[in-house]
Amino acid sequence: MGESLSSPQAQHRDGHFPLADERCPLLSCEAEDGSSPCSTIDASPSAYTDWLGRPACDRDLGGWKCSACLICAYGFGVLMTNGVLSNLVVFLVGQWGWSNASGASTVNTLSGTSYLSAFFTGALTDAYIGRAWTSIICQSLVMVCFFCATSILWVSRSLASAAALRIAFIVLLYTFMILSGPVLVSLTTFGADQLMSNEHKELYFKLVSITHTLAQLLATLVVTYVDEAGLWILGYWICTACAGLAAALIWVPAPHCRIYKVSKNALIRIAQVFVAAWRRRSLSDCNEGHIPNGCQESKCFSDPSIQRTSRANLMRFLDKAAVLSSTDPKLNEPNPWRICSVQQVEDLKTLLRVIPIGISFTFLTGTSALVTSLFEEQALVMDRQVTSWLILPAASLNFFSIAGALFIGFLNAFGGARWIGLLIRCCQGSRYDDSPSPLQMQGFGLVLCIIGTAFAAAVECWRLKTISEDGSLLSILWLVPQTLIIGASMHINVASSFDFFYREAPDELRMASNCILFLFHGCGNYVNSILVAAVTAITTRGGQKGWISSNLNEGHLDHFYWLYAFLLLVILCIHIAYASYYARTKKLQTLYRRFS
Repeated sequence: MGESLSSPQAQHRDGHFPLADERCPLLSCEAEDGSSPCSTIDASPSAYTDWLGRPACDRDLGGWKCSACLICAYGFGVLMTNGVLSNLVVFLVGQWGWSNASGASTVNTLSGTSYLSAFFTGALTDAYIGRAWTSIICQSLVMVCFFCATSILWVSRSLASAAALRIAFIVLLYTFMILSGPVLVSLTTFGADQLMSNEHKELYFKLVSITHTLAQLLATLVVTYVDEAGLWILGYWICTACAGLAAALIWVPAPHCRIYKVSKNALIRIAQVFVAAWRRRSLSDCNEGHIPNGCQESKCFSDPSIQRTSRANLMRFLDKAAVLSSTDPKLNEPNPWRICSVQQVEDLKTLLRVIPIGISFTFLTGTSALVTSLFEEQALVMDRQVTSWLILPAASLNFFSIAGALFIGFLNAFGGARWIGLLIRCCQGSRYDDSPSPLQMQGFGLVLCIIGTAFAAAVECWRLKTISEDGSLLSILWLVPQTLIIGASMHINVASSFDFFYREAPDELRMASNCILFLFHGCGNYVNSILVAAVTAITTRGGQKGWISSNLNEGHLDHFYWLYAFLLLVILCIHIAYASYYARTKKLQTLYRRFS
């Protein structure tokens, strides 16, 4: 299918072999008489079809009308999810009599389940049924689950003993979270598929971000206040209606949408490299640009649909997945579980190098989970009477978190990012000459998060001191600054993390990279739940009340906040160290690619 590379064509003047390009990404270790031709894969046909599988290139499909429907569907989905989670801890503690620790842990675990399912099922469904049918099927099942859960809640209120129904309600909530995960990953991408130009896609993602924030705001203002009035069943019926509207807004434009054809499974591509490297672990290592021992000739196998990236010197044990031996068969139809292209190996290396950056995102997500759990429990034991006519519900703290995110979002949109960059450059002692990088913005978000958590610890310490001295209640408004700061830090970290992972991930693995980021987001909720459970178990030994007591006035929640602030400080140091290392490595790779 191609021509083999002769030694004069394959070698530079120094005798080194050239870097792999789109047509030559496989290193070969063969005997002198071994000869196998280069092989190429034909370019794939059009990547889009209509919903019946017919080519979409000659049809009037997609456009802003379809994208607008999908944006609205995404907004109703966010409103539904946040409407449940924002006040669920208050419902479990106040209506069902759960402990504060159990309620907070359940809410965090439910939230984390959604993001974990986005990782494990998002890439799989995208490869096997496509993001369009993933959105349609999963959102329809979400609507059914929510209807059943709300019906169970409505029936159980009239029963004296409804333990079994309560268990069924929790199970349905977990099922709903598992199904909503793939929708989070696929629905936004499905909407972008309807647009052709990069300018329109950029505007689309901005609209998605605005819709997400506004949906959170509506969930806080409408559903939360309905729940606070004691109309829990009505609140859940509102969320059920949102689930139905989201499903309808996906189904209606489906016949007019451009549907992305199922491509290779990114997770399988990743697994193939690990398996092939393990099977070839006994082969000699191929150093960059040199012929390995026993090599006489460089052969190649390529996948032209993969964008070229520069070869990296890191994690060289994975290179063996692309090393040929004299016992290998011809390359016309290679087994990808035994031999991979160099490009496939380098794509995996690139993805692995960005993964450690997600650690800071994990702990920052855990901090945001405090807003919907422990901060709300604090608010229940504080003075919520703001004026003679206004009593702030505990779940309204989510409104201030959203307000902080909106403020920093508008600040970034109108040039605030340059001021943040100036502040970062001044702290580094270097001259300010450009906007901050995503890694710098992540570090700045961590700094804000540490400040917010430390402020929360100081406020809780003051609240405990006040109530122990004269029994007076501290105003709920003292929780507003920490909530604003943490909301702003979350916006900075989420935006910069998505930007960083999208920029650095190879084209073929961007879906997997997106899923990995959702995995880190979900792990943050689990980290918070595990930390709460561990602190509760340790501090309640010997019959003590513990830091997170059922009665917060008898506990020491401030100690927990100080502990979390210290952990965030450690994570910040790790982030700075690895980000500096990553930036140096990236610079060396750029120079290497420029002069190679």
